[in-house]
Amino acid sequence: MGNHEGNRPSFTTVLSGVHCEYARLGADDAARAAGDDDWAASHVEALADDWVERDVPPGEAQYFTIGLAWGGLHGLLREHGGLAVDVVQGGKPLGVPGAIGTARLLPSADVATAAAFLTGTPFEELAPLYDAAICDGCPDPTEHPPEERLDTLADAYEDLGRFFTAAADAGDSVVLMLN
Repeated sequence: MGNHEGNRPSFTTVLSGVHCEYARLGADDAARAAGDDDWAASHVEALADDWVERDVPPGEAQYFTIGLAWGGLHGLLREHGGLAVDVVQGGKPLGVPGAIGTARLLPSADVATAAAFLTGTPFEELAPLYDAAICDGCPDPTEHPPEERLDTLADAYEDLGRFFTAAADAGDSVVLMLN
């Protein structure tokens, strides 16, 4: 992630209604997804349908979303700069379309790196960066939608940590999508 000075987009330009979604894939499924776009799309859709139907908690889920909080959370993580893996827009592109770009695959090593950061860095360390990350020069933080507010971001961050930790413990790769 590193330094992001310069032409950083404002989070108010993020499309409303776009959610950041994640799917865990074991080694065999990750290899198949990397080579078969149609299979990847249908498999991830099946995981999403199952998750919606059963409402599984993040630490047990094969599929998970941080909803609309992705923009604000991405901003906080970028502002912090300590996470070497982009858990919102990183990974290798798959040929599976999403609302913004294509789905991306984070290999298991990157999933483990992300899990270590997300569980080892308390949200309280990110919280002081809120104004800089979210406002991006905007004088009134109340102009930002509720999903970008600090308490919502804290919940999304903790849930994301649980999801990535479970994936890392299983040696899974993760597909991320902005849908």
